[in-house]
Amino acid sequence: MNRFFLSRLMFVIPLLMISCGSPKSKQPSDISSQDSLRMEQAVLPFLDLADLISKKRDVLLSELAVRITYIPLETPRSFMIGEKNVHVKPCGEYIFVSEHGKPVGAFDRTGKFIRKIGNIGKGPGEYNFDFIFWPDEASRQVYIWNADKGTIMAYSFEGAFLKDIKPEFRLGNFVPVGNGLFLSWTFMQADFEGKFYRMVFHDNIGKTTSRIFEPKKKYDFSHGISIMTPLLTRAPEGWLYNSWENDTIFRIKADSSFTPAFSWKSGKLRIPIDGMKDYSRFLREKDNYLMDLNAIESPSKWFIRYDYQGRNNLAVYDKRSAEFFVVANADTAQRGIINDIDGGPSFFPSWDNENGRYFVRLINAIDLLDYQNGKAKNTIEPKDPAAARKFREMVATLTDNSNPVVMLVELK
Repeated sequence: MNRFFLSRLMFVIPLLMISCGSPKSKQPSDISSQDSLRMEQAVLPFLDLADLISKKRDVLLSELAVRITYIPLETPRSFMIGEKNVHVKPCGEYIFVSEHGKPVGAFDRTGKFIRKIGNIGKGPGEYNFDFIFWPDEASRQVYIWNADKGTIMAYSFEGAFLKDIKPEFRLGNFVPVGNGLFLSWTFMQADFEGKFYRMVFHDNIGKTTSRIFEPKKKYDFSHGISIMTPLLTRAPEGWLYNSWENDTIFRIKADSSFTPAFSWKSGKLRIPIDGMKDYSRFLREKDNYLMDLNAIESPSKWFIRYDYQGRNNLAVYDKRSAEFFVVANADTAQRGIINDIDGGPSFFPSWDNENGRYFVRLINAIDLLDYQNGKAKNTIEPKDPAAARKFREMVATLTDNSNPVVMLVELK
């Protein structure tokens, strides 16, 4: 997916109309992301990707993962899951699933469907959302972005609507950071005493506690509309924030800190073309450069995913040894590391995860049936024959019309 051109016109128009207002009162503990970057830069894991990209070696999943669990999701008529932007978020005793344009669903850890969380609509306690939602185990609440109102709707794990959280601007993304606090983001910068920001920390009624300042942005809509919605990812400690606008991943914590966590330099592999001004050339030449780079964290490693030369790639940085390498033998058909644990599907770490340890891949039932029948099946002898047998038995229970299967991988 090319994040430089996520054109969501229906989303942008209300932001342009509403989110430019300035707050009226001064709040404490405001911070600057630029000051934070300067303070922390010296101790960051830092990679020069242009120089390191040639450091390749073969990797199998058993080197990176502890175990794999497969959870076939029940297939009730009231909650059929398709293929449109599905997100899966394990939390507590549940697995929460959202598909664009449908309500969030709750399954238990065996895959049994339990309930829907709210409903799609414009009435009281209803929402229209673009799969931005977060379950929070501490509060036992599910927070869902209401795209129509730009607010956060809070539901209990049992599905009861609790309240509508309204920050100072119409938000476009958010995370619950803990201690009853949220970080919310909006597209257009707001101005506070001559300083600019798009992010605020606020409490569970929407009152701002601090802002994150940044240099003034220049918005140019003469060539169309480009939305770089930040990617917010769970990590072993706090949350990770990727703005897609610079080469630094920031860490967000419950104490309202916002500090750099990982940094890189693309060098000669950074695309020099402004796609907003010459989109045709951008499309022609983008495969020659590193694109859509994101860093994902597990307890012992950083995983750097990026597109290069027309394929999705994975690099690994080991926190303990400081070793960096690119996975040379990635399964390009399945976009993953070859699974030698149970002989099942390949796997790349992604942003859907539980506390930066348990990572999710959602696999359509028909794809698993094809895989088991030999289409794209890997030929590696599995290290765990019992797990391989259990995987085959699980696949045998599926039909073409079954809901997808959650592949839950515990990373080292």
